[in-house]
Amino acid sequence: MSKVKKIMEQVNKSYAFSKLDPCVKIISVCVFCFSVSYLKYVFLAFLAILFVSLFVIISGISIKKLSRNYAIASLFIFFASVSIFVSYLYSTNNLLNALSVAFVLFLRASTCVLAIILLMETTPEDKIMKGLRRLGLPDLIVKMLFFTSRYIHVLSEEKERMMVARRARLYSEGRSFRDKVAMNTISSTAGMLLVKAYKRGERIYDAMVARGYDGNIPNIPNINVSSKNLSKENRRENRKNLVFNSAFAFSFIFISVILVCMQYLRYVN
Repeated sequence: MSKVKKIMEQVNKSYAFSKLDPCVKIISVCVFCFSVSYLKYVFLAFLAILFVSLFVIISGISIKKLSRNYAIASLFIFFASVSIFVSYLYSTNNLLNALSVAFVLFLRASTCVLAIILLMETTPEDKIMKGLRRLGLPDLIVKMLFFTSRYIHVLSEEKERMMVARRARLYSEGRSFRDKVAMNTISSTAGMLLVKAYKRGERIYDAMVARGYDGNIPNIPNINVSSKNLSKENRRENRKNLVFNSAFAFSFIFISVILVCMQYLRYVN
């Protein structure tokens, strides 16, 4: 089964927050990340990462999937923390201060990454795009995000097929960066992948135009449901969703306000 099909099947996987309104989750996560970016103390940054970790645990996201997604961003977080540590150590000659600043940056970035993982893993991609459109994000940016997210998996599948073809031709990976033959093969593969991506993009666009694509992504129309045609079960379900949406938004916005207030009070004192 292809990666694209596996990803589309995961959309139907139930998580604790999968039925919440995507706009509520997007706004809550954005407000939370915005407030976390202002934190300058280790205690507050540690409190923020504990909060979002609790929600990740409640959501039911598997540790394997969480670690795989976090590993992608961990390298950038690590190098950013090291660079901040070196710059502060060079400018202040204070080891403890440099370590504190670097550790706070590491905690803040990790907190934001975990919050984004929580949003992405508990919300299907199409609902995220609809939520962004409902929140007023320009349609062009929504289209770019939609197609980038959709076809990056296709290119990943293309890369795996190329790797299988290399192994079928008895290619053995180099043991170090000094292996010229291996590096030449890898660079050629990367260039060929870019060429294939460009050609596939043209074919996909031509196919979309042939099927009537006019620059707008077809959207499922929203069904206007009034209280008259709702059964008792649907009304009860709507009230339940309203409570959960309110609780989710209140939790994130409340902790954001608390963190910002504590940051301000400690800064004043």
